Amino acid sequence: MASYGLYTLLTATGTATGTELTTGNNDQRTFQAVCTGSGSVTATVTLEGSLDKTNWVTIATLSLSGTAPQTSSYEHTSAWTYIRARTSGVTGTSATVNVYVALNRKREERISDDGASFVDAANFGVVADGVTDNTASLQAAVDVMLLSPNSGRRLCLPSGTILVSGTITIPTSQGWVIEGASRGSTKIIQQTSNTPVFKLTGNLTNNFRFSDIYFEYASAQSSSNTNAIFILFDSGTDTTIYNFVIEHCSFNKCFRAIATAESGSTRLAVWGVTIRECDFFGDMSGAGVWFKPSTSIGQPIFNLDRLYFRCDNATEPSIYITVGQNVTLRNVEFNLGNYDSKQQLWLESCEAVTLIGCRSEDPYFTTSGTKVLWNFPASQVTAIGSQITAGSGVINTAGSVTFLQAATGGYLQIVGLHCNGTNSNSGALIPYQAGTLGVVTGYVAGGGWLADPRTSLGGTSAPRLNSYKAGDGVHTRGDADVTLTIADLKYQYFNTTLTANRTVNLPTTNLVDGYEFVIQRTGLGAFTLTINDGSATNQDYTIASATKGFVHYRCIGSSGWIITAAGTLS
Repeated sequence: MASYGLYTLLTATGTATGTELTTGNNDQRTFQAVCTGSGSVTATVTLEGSLDKTNWVTIATLSLSGTAPQTSSYEHTSAWTYIRARTSGVTGTSATVNVYVALNRKREERISDDGASFVDAANFGVVADGVTDNTASLQAAVDVMLLSPNSGRRLCLPSGTILVSGTITIPTSQGWVIEGASRGSTKIIQQTSNTPVFKLTGNLTNNFRFSDIYFEYASAQSSSNTNAIFILFDSGTDTTIYNFVIEHCSFNKCFRAIATAESGSTRLAVWGVTIRECDFFGDMSGAGVWFKPSTSIGQPIFNLDRLYFRCDNATEPSIYITVGQNVTLRNVEFNLGNYDSKQQLWLESCEAVTLIGCRSEDPYFTTSGTKVLWNFPASQVTAIGSQITAGSGVINTAGSVTFLQAATGGYLQIVGLHCNGTNSNSGALIPYQAGTLGVVTGYVAGGGWLADPRTSLGGTSAPRLNSYKAGDGVHTRGDADVTLTIADLKYQYFNTTLTANRTVNLPTTNLVDGYEFVIQRTGLGAFTLTINDGSATNQDYTIASATKGFVHYRCIGSSGWIITAAGTLS
């Protein structure tokens, strides 16, 4: 008796009767007939059942007619011990009829640990030999997988190279998996340029997964081939596809890898998105991840984890997401790429964005002008442990470059930022800017990056800085007058004997709201130490002759300084 799984009942080019298949009396049967060929084809398939292999009863008749390939399906539960298929009326150039059946236990009898109905693509003629065109057979396997009544259905692809020349269409559906043996052994190559591989066309498609597949086009696709997308979401409406996972996959030679359709005014939204442990290689011409709905309905919950982007030839940001909520990027790396006319990362009008352990390595710029690498317009961003580095030590830019920018009403908070690399031209290397900057803690600069960005971020765009490098440091002063700038360290220490009355002048330009200075005197001497605030607030303060003391100043923006604490020391 046949076990549960997929079987071929018949392959025929004309009138034929297939060999009977022995089944269990309570099996759930899903039949599919596929007629391939070229041009117009026709065929009639009769499905039959028997108890004794002698007396056969018609279960169903499937009619196929139209441009090849043609498919028809039938789902049935019966007590027949034996089943078979017959063909008749087969016409058309190279017309071939394949009849398949999937055997599953009824829902109440299934015992699979994960509830999955396993569909072996090889049973539908998918041949991973790098020669055979598998478009029709792969579509047939997908169709049967989707017809299964089991919500845990899975299509298993064989190891090897699977060639396709068209698009595999997936309509509205839920609860399925398409998986390879591993991304190192299962490769899908699209032979037709500017043609998607998988196209999800159904509104409310949900709870599905792609995994363990290496995707590639036969030839590298230019940015003008805007339909060269491996996994395309295109329902033709401005509704949604949700709760899905793409994992352990690699992508190369496409325009975009995973994307919503750009054409028309009805671009759908996605939500509940998990993309993890995927590689996007350097022969891509566009984005690896592109989700841009046509409406502002929102796209909640993005989890992008352990992704690698090689950006040599990209003409777009590697990740482009608009109107997302609760967007998390964790351990994402971007490598190489020219960014004269694009950004590396673009998250626009996104709420509650968190970046954890993300880095950019060896980006470069060759033209003048103001450039931004990671751009978050109108977004609310917390960046934790971010890094930009140049392996050669050189960032070739003729214009100013900002690493993290949340302009146009955006909010940016930074915890741990490491910038390294030397500008080989004349432009400034600026670590961060935003419409509103929150607390910046632990900024470490190397090479040509601004050691203290406060000098270029005056006014309302400047951060309330807890620490701009490892520790905020103490500057020990000698027996001399001092004029401070906003770039000076917070703690100013006079520990030597004064030989004359000395003055400390606080900064009067590039003032940063919330920034602080603490001036402390422990060196004695029969002279005073006077701190001049240089503004109309009249917050001057004098530590008396031969006295140990301190004063704590806080900046209130362009209005100057106020004293928040002062006194003597024992």
